[in-house]
Amino acid sequence: MKTFGFFKSKKYFQRVTVSIMLSMTLILTGLSVANTYILERSVKRAQEDSNLKVLTQIQYNLSYMHEIIAHLSSFSLKDNYLMPLMFSEPTEMEIHTRVPENAAAYGIVLLPSRYRGL
Repeated sequence: MKTFGFFKSKKYFQRVTVSIMLSMTLILTGLSVANTYILERSVKRAQEDSNLKVLTQIQYNLSYMHEIIAHLSSFSLKDNYLMPLMFSEPTEMEIHTRVPENAAAYGIVLLPSRYRGL
């Protein structure tokens, strides 16, 4: 208790101590605010850069898909083998498949051809 009494008796020492603590508090508060602002700005910049990279990649992929579809459609319209198939009447085809003798053992159910959707 005598130590605290010594500090209380000295007004000049109290003023110096309070001014040092106040200045340190203001300096630390200012530095922490500046640090927070700088870090938030750098994180936002990094996120914007990564978002821009992702959007650029998506744009490239979409343009590439558009190019592929354009080439495929122009090819299918100019192909002489596909022209009769595109403009002819649909025909019903019977698909013949080889069914093993023990198909029921494997759980294969055979339906009549009218139920196969052909």
